[in-house]
Amino acid sequence: MEPEKQNLTQKLRGFYAALRFFAAAGAYVSLATFLIFVILDLMSIGASITYLNSSGIPSYIAPLAWIATLFLPPAFLLFFLVSSRRKEADRDMLIRYLLLISVYVLLQWVIYLITAAYPGYESASLDYFAGYPLLIDVLSSQLGFLIEFAISIFVPIAILAFLTSRLNGHKTALATQRDGAIMILLIFVQTAIFGVLTLGSSYYAVNLVLFVIQAAFLDVVSAYIGFTRSFSMTIIVQGLSTLILASDFSSSFLVQGIGVGAEFFLIAWGFLGFYALLAIYVATRVKHNAGDSSTKGSAAGEISKSRRLSTENLWIRSSCPSCGNTSFRVLPGMKLQCMSCKKEIDSNYEGPLNVTVEIRRSSERNSRP
Repeated sequence: MEPEKQNLTQKLRGFYAALRFFAAAGAYVSLATFLIFVILDLMSIGASITYLNSSGIPSYIAPLAWIATLFLPPAFLLFFLVSSRRKEADRDMLIRYLLLISVYVLLQWVIYLITAAYPGYESASLDYFAGYPLLIDVLSSQLGFLIEFAISIFVPIAILAFLTSRLNGHKTALATQRDGAIMILLIFVQTAIFGVLTLGSSYYAVNLVLFVIQAAFLDVVSAYIGFTRSFSMTIIVQGLSTLILASDFSSSFLVQGIGVGAEFFLIAWGFLGFYALLAIYVATRVKHNAGDSSTKGSAAGEISKSRRLSTENLWIRSSCPSCGNTSFRVLPGMKLQCMSCKKEIDSNYEGPLNVTVEIRRSSERNSRP
């Protein structure tokens, strides 16, 4: 192997190792965060149910919402981690997952910068969370995740995958990656669900635009790496975001320090996402160029092959044995009928070779006077 190629391989190997480390660390830190808050929230069930009722959720649905909000993220993430360890992972699929989850982290940072620059958006969020106890803040954040991602984005994806007969365990794939009409319809349905569920909320229009951006990205990701992997990446980022939220309103220096560490962790992961975008772009270009070269090579081979055809391979290679005419009409069964004397000639007939067939290029034919 040439030194330049060897250096590039080593760099890519280190890059993918870094992606793998961040994905694994993020998954386990998120799982630990969810489990800790499940334990803490179980100690204040009454306050949680009361908060859900006051948020406009009917009393008969509030317990189900509380269970889904509290137990769905850790249960799904635990299932994902266990199933990933048991099954022998496809290397290409794993690389795609590692690249896309880092790009998703980068997307979250872009969305955060947009909301931070929007007048009053970030301060309104801080004021909202500051008005409740810490555990209620976490529950409210998880409830938003349940509405925005689980119900509005991934339930329609799962239904579409089932209807298109693509549901295959944790490798669920969306209809067809190139089917733009289905993608647009899916985004429209997802946006309609989210719009109804969040109707009347603060900064409704801004949240709707940000939702469409995330929904479009996750729809494409689901088509390429499957339902479970795309859902797991949102849960992992949500777990780290929950940890940061808790540190912002906690009086414990330890929790605050852990939250700052999680924030720097996401920043570093976002930088990896930027390089992942470049890697995806380069890989796409290489694949596209390779496809063009293959197509051109195949076409050139066909032309070359056609030019090598000789008269020995042509079934019209003689004249009429009766009158010597060389004009024929093709009859059923590949028989020939002489256009002059009407004599029928069997398709297997071979006579004296006095018909010359020349194959010329189109440019040569056009250049003839």
